[in-house]
Amino acid sequence: MCWAVQLMGLSYHQKETSSVDQATIDLLAKCPSTDAGLLWDGICFTFLLIQKRIFCSHYFKYLIREIKAQQFLAARGAELIHEIQAQEVAEQEIAEREVMEKIKQKMDRIKEAQQRMFANQARSIKYHKQGEC
Repeated sequence: MCWAVQLMGLSYHQKETSSVDQATIDLLAKCPSTDAGLLWDGICFTFLLIQKRIFCSHYFKYLIREIKAQQFLAARGAELIHEIQAQEVAEQEIAEREVMEKIKQKMDRIKEAQQRMFANQARSIKYHKQGEC
């Protein structure tokens, strides 16, 4: 636990003992009060300098531009694919309607032919026995 106290730069000062509980005081008193804060400040500062160096580099900016361009092209490609699929679906629906119209026309012709055939048979049948065959 001492390493966490040193990491955060906490140290024990005996001015206000009434507001801090006794366990915390004992923990802080046992830990050495070395100046570890300056070391961690240096490490953090070095890390921030490295980040600035990376994020301000031309290569990083180039990568950001490339990623944005790829996202734009991917979105446009998705739009084009969607349009093509919608067009194919519309063409398929038109083809299905044409097939259904042809089927209806054929069914109407078959109905007319059957009605003519039954009408001719009905005229030629004069007796009950002729219709039983």
